[in-house]
Amino acid sequence: MKFYNAVITKTDEAYEVDFPGLDGCLTFGSTWEIAVEMATDVLAGWLTMELEEKGKYPKMLTRVEIKEKGEVVPIPVLSELMQKYETTKRFNVIFPVPFLKKVDTYRGEHSLKRSQLLKVAVSEYMKIHP
Repeated sequence: MKFYNAVITKTDEAYEVDFPGLDGCLTFGSTWEIAVEMATDVLAGWLTMELEEKGKYPKMLTRVEIKEKGEVVPIPVLSELMQKYETTKRFNVIFPVPFLKKVDTYRGEHSLKRSQLLKVAVSEYMKIHP
């Protein structure tokens, strides 16, 4: 699992969270626990946008490289949380009607939307045929 170091600082009003080296990746929480939860969420959103713009993860600063005051805390990168921030694009797909009926039967039995099923199927196909 990938992590990024955050600096958590207690102020009179809240626990403030900053990710050194990730410009604008900031949040806060009224308690330590809420601040860490918010940090996990803001990191997922920030990294998703960065990946869409630049195509790669930014360098994580080590504890030694971090000069800010506060407690350095590793925050996990949760891919399932990042998925909620992914930009989606609608497109049309044409299938023969008999095949589409099979697709709808299958997805109904597995509680999937057509787009979810297509995403999984294409991902699996790309693993087999790189």
